[in-house]
Amino acid sequence: MSIGNHTNNTVEIEQKGDDGYVRYTSVWGSGYTWGGDLDGNNNSLSIKQFCNQTPCGGDRFEFHITGSDNDVDFAQGYHVTNTGTLLAVDDYEYGGHFVRLDIHGSNNTFLGSQRSNNSGHEHSNITNIYGKTTIKTSFLSHLRQLNNNLILRY
Repeated sequence: MSIGNHTNNTVEIEQKGDDGYVRYTSVWGSGYTWGGDLDGNNNSLSIKQFCNQTPCGGDRFEFHITGSDNDVDFAQGYHVTNTGTLLAVDDYEYGGHFVRLDIHGSNNTFLGSQRSNNSGHEHSNITNIYGKTTIKTSFLSHLRQLNNNLILRY
């Protein structure tokens, strides 16, 4: 993971279970030569991953943020309300969820979650939020559907 040389960025990662991944996006690469995956100021990134089955499908969260003052909260394996409250986990959370997030603008708030809901389904999400200063709030929740893809572009 590459954070860049800017100030006041925070990254919080909580992983429970096997094979969790939080790193740079496979599309952009590590970005080390141009500042890295969190190349802005005052960005907040909070990622929670949970899997309680063996074998675990492994959750994957990729990110690339170049703007400033962005707030991203994402939970894989948890039920999350649209206000960001984490509720109970499923009895059978299989993992295998994927997120590739790009935010190039500033002042964005993004909250999302993916969970198996005791069904063993995996979810895929590609989120692009572009714009110089977009000031957008987005909420995404994946539940039960297999091969669910969502692309957001502002």
